[in-house]
Amino acid sequence: MPRPYNRIAPAVRGVPWIATWESERGSTALLESVPGKGLRWFNEGPDDRDTRGGLWARKSQRIGQGKPEYAGVHPMRQRLAMELLMCQVCSSPSSVSHRKGVLWMEPVTPGKTLVPYTTHPPVCLPCAIVSRDRCKRILRTGAHALRVANPRPWGVVGMLYELGQGGVLAPKRPVQVGYDDPQVRWVLANQMIAHLDGVCLVDLDEEYAHYLATDPDARPAASRSSSPRRRQADATISVRPPAPSGSECPAARTAMCSHTPKCPPANASDADAARPTAVCFEQGWSLLCNGVPLFEDTGELRPDLPVVPPRRAHDATAGQVAA
Repeated sequence: MPRPYNRIAPAVRGVPWIATWESERGSTALLESVPGKGLRWFNEGPDDRDTRGGLWARKSQRIGQGKPEYAGVHPMRQRLAMELLMCQVCSSPSSVSHRKGVLWMEPVTPGKTLVPYTTHPPVCLPCAIVSRDRCKRILRTGAHALRVANPRPWGVVGMLYELGQGGVLAPKRPVQVGYDDPQVRWVLANQMIAHLDGVCLVDLDEEYAHYLATDPDARPAASRSSSPRRRQADATISVRPPAPSGSECPAARTAMCSHTPKCPPANASDADAARPTAVCFEQGWSLLCNGVPLFEDTGELRPDLPVVPPRRAHDATAGQVAA
């Protein structure tokens, strides 16, 4: 399980959270191999591997110290943004629509078509608008705005290692491998690759206008403008009114759950037994794969259903009576 992201410094305004800083350093001095099994760290801890067993490169955390390196990607922060569906720019929870899925922005690559694999983590709506208007690469080539019904980890980008002369461990070449490839055991991961399943193109202006028009008191606390970056974006960005549509993304009509067997749907009595796809430790909530936001106090917000009140106090009282 990845470490809670509130142990890592928040993003610095104007610099993507996943970008590296010149004072952040990495080292492979403690990297070693196990014959027939693959790579490992000499003093390996639970944070060194992702939920699929991939081994990750180590890099210090020095956000805000020195100059930002916009072209660099920090391994741990990129991995957390992918696994917990956090905004790659501001580190807040990414934008999630129960009807359409998670918001992604994929820069256009001239001469190439859009593919369902990416190393770019998702984004929140305010940061998507700001990035579209200010990011030099996006201004130069443009970007696809996507809603993804079922994003899931597929593999990693990293350095493939091999045993050289005298059994010395040495880097061979950069590779992109899936988690089902036996070669992944010999790869030191730098970025996670996500498979985007159930993709539909969306209009950012329409999405953001709907976000602003939603009654803040009716939205879950996690989606309100709780950070200075979001509050500023909400106050300063102007978008055109949304076109009267109301249509739902066809790709998102399928459940976000990709587990076998399937987790309970949102309208089931045991909906909270579904597995989480995003976790916000700081605000005390998680998003389950059936679209239900589950709060730390066991309360729930179910799509198109009444709010489920917290049950923790009731359960505790029941236990005391039973005793």
